[in-house]
Amino acid sequence: MITLNTSYNVGHASPNNFRVLISPFIEFDPVPLILIFAISLNLLGCVEVFYRVHCKKCRIGKNQPLPLDSKFSFNIAISNVLFAIMQIIDLILTGTSSIKPGIACDFMGIFSPSFLTFNLLSVTSFTYLLFLRVCKSVDITRKHDWRLRKLLFLGSWVASIYGLNRYEPQDLWCSNKPQGGIIYLVNVGFITSILIFALTICFRLVNMTLYGISDDHVRVNKKREPVQPHVIRNAVSSLIPYFVQWICVLIYNFALLHEVNDKSTKSFFTIILILGVNLGGFGNAFMYIINEYRTFLIVGNPTKCHTLDQNNVVVNSISRGICMDFL
Repeated sequence: MITLNTSYNVGHASPNNFRVLISPFIEFDPVPLILIFAISLNLLGCVEVFYRVHCKKCRIGKNQPLPLDSKFSFNIAISNVLFAIMQIIDLILTGTSSIKPGIACDFMGIFSPSFLTFNLLSVTSFTYLLFLRVCKSVDITRKHDWRLRKLLFLGSWVASIYGLNRYEPQDLWCSNKPQGGIIYLVNVGFITSILIFALTICFRLVNMTLYGISDDHVRVNKKREPVQPHVIRNAVSSLIPYFVQWICVLIYNFALLHEVNDKSTKSFFTIILILGVNLGGFGNAFMYIINEYRTFLIVGNPTKCHTLDQNNVVVNSISRGICMDFL
């Protein structure tokens, strides 16, 4: 039976997790240690993607645009590394404000989930832009891309101000903890709608590569380079960690809806959330490495961009999708 308290207030969270007893005199809380480990993996994955994208850019040349799938993974890594940095700041402020919460801790607590919300909205938005370019032949400039990023970031901060996105691990760091189950129900509905939208786009893109291909490639429009199906599949496969990440957030919110009172059970769901939200960076790097290997098997050495002849025809099919300008 789910009971909801429709009243909504925000108060400062205090650590109250399950503690492991090592001996009659020594006990510790394993959740912060798991948090530090998860953040480290998140940052490591993001740095790996940044390094590989930088190396690829150096190989193909400064004047050549990055492949579509590489830029897609790069943008996912940006949103994940921003959230990881925010977690580190929150964790430090929690330690320095453990006796009496300070102003800095309260301020960071208000905006702590902003970058996580930015990840939710931005990755889905990038996927939709990919769909428009590939399936609808819409040519969106970088200027529009930056405007979209600014709008999404502003929306994430506004949601944080009004407490509409309180789905981070509440008891670990400086966070303004909501009182009332209605906010968790709103979170579930909002996250589910975004994920369904992103999943629908993914199915459309995969269907396009499987059944809507002509001349062994998909053309974005007459003025742009063609894109090979494997490049689109690489971009779509980069979303697998994203879906797993937000399914873990949904599980955590469902647990809070049931108002679990047992500390060990609460800690279990908190650990699921911590591992889930930090899976984005490491999972993105894992998929990027796999996609690089698959691309190498399909097209050979993908580091050299080829030029067009006088008739503007691609001399080598490797450039299809490799010299694609996106985002």
